[in-house]
Amino acid sequence: MIVRGARRDYADRHPSPADPAPVVEVADTTLQRDRTLKQRVYARAGVPRYWIVNLPEQQIEVYSDPIGPDELPVYRERHDYTA
Repeated sequence: MIVRGARRDYADRHPSPADPAPVVEVADTTLQRDRTLKQRVYARAGVPRYWIVNLPEQQIEVYSDPIGPDELPVYRERHDYTA
C-alpha cells in the first residue's frame, strides 16, 4: 500500500481508507475477483482511488468516486489506460 504523508504520521494509528494513494491490485488470474469482490470492499470503505493493473488485457483500470457504504457499493468513474 502506498499512503500519503510520512511514516511518523502512522506511528500511533493505522492508515484509514482515505489515506491510500491509490490501492493497486495486479491482476492476472484474479481479474474477475478484483473487479467484483475487492472493488466492492474498497468502495464500501471509501477508498478514493482503486487501480487494477490488468495483465491479460494489458491496461490499467482506474476507479474513482466511490459510493459507499451502501448495499451495493461501486465506483462511479472508470477510466482505462493502455499502451
